[in-house]
Amino acid sequence: AYQHKYQSFLKTRQWWQDRCSIVHPTEKEVQQQQYIQVLQHELRVFEVNKTSLQEALLEASQQGDVTDDTYTKTPPPPASVDDSKVKSSIQEWKNITEEIEKLKANIMMLTEEKSELEEKNENSTEENEKLKAKAVDDDMVIAKLTKEKLQLKEELQSMKDTTTADSEKELKEREPVKDIGIQFDYIVPSMGKRYMYIVILIPLL
Repeated sequence: AYQHKYQSFLKTRQWWQDRCSIVHPTEKEVQQQQYIQVLQHELRVFEVNKTSLQEALLEASQQGDVTDDTYTKTPPPPASVDDSKVKSSIQEWKNITEEIEKLKANIMMLTEEKSELEEKNENSTEENEKLKAKAVDDDMVIAKLTKEKLQLKEELQSMKDTTTADSEKELKEREPVKDIGIQFDYIVPSMGKRYMYIVILIPLL
C-alpha cells in the first residue's frame, strides 16, 4: 500500500512540475505587441503632420480668411493665396485626421486585447505559484511516506527475526532428551536368605 502511494505521489509531483514551467509570450502576443508599436509610431508621425498642416492652414487663413467651408460659403481667397495649395492642405488634413482616428481605434482595440492577455498571464502566474506550493507539499508528503516505509520495513524485519528465533527455540525444546548413564549392579542381602537385585542408573552430566 505504501509503495503504491509513493509511486502515485511521484507521478503527481511530476505533473505539477510540468504545469509549473515558465510561461513565455505566444507568437500571437509578440505579433500584437509589435503591431501596437508600429501603430503608435505611425500615430506620432500623423500627429506631427497634422500639427504642421494646422499651422499651414492657420497661416493661410490669416492671409485670406480661409476655413474648412471657405469655398462653399465665402468667395475665393485673394489671388495672393494659392487656392489649389490651400484646398490640397485642407483635404490632406482631413485624410490625416481620419487616419489618426482609425489608428486610435486600432490601438485601443489592441490595447484591450493586450490587457486581456496580460490578465490571463497574471492569472496563469498566480496559478503557477499555487502549483509550485502544491509541489513542495507533495515533496513533504513523499518524504514522510518514505520515512514511514523505512520504519515499517525495519519493524517487519524485527518481527521476522523474533519469529525465527522463537521457532528455533521451540524446536529445540521439542527434541527428546537421551539420558546416558553408568549402570551399577548390586546384590543386597535381605531377610529370609533372599537377595535383592538393585540396578542404579547414574546419568552422565
